[in-house]
Amino acid sequence: MKVVDLGEMEVVTATQANPSRAAAHILALENRVDDLEEENRLLKDRLIAKPSTVTQSEYDDLCRRYQMEVNSNLPF
Repeated sequence: MKVVDLGEMEVVTATQANPSRAAAHILALENRVDDLEEENRLLKDRLIAKPSTVTQSEYDDLCRRYQMEVNSNLPF
């Protein structure tokens, strides 16, 4: 499992309260973030191969969704 650095006290407190729930939530978040990172990689590949196929708003939307996913789904 990846380590999420949110400050040692927050991680310890949350995992002591309900370790299996915290672990499951972190794993689900990692999977969603991995999906967004893959989408970002594909978008960058398109940008390199044929820049005219990627709009600024499309890229901005992906960045916004990534930030929202990370910020809104932290279990702590």
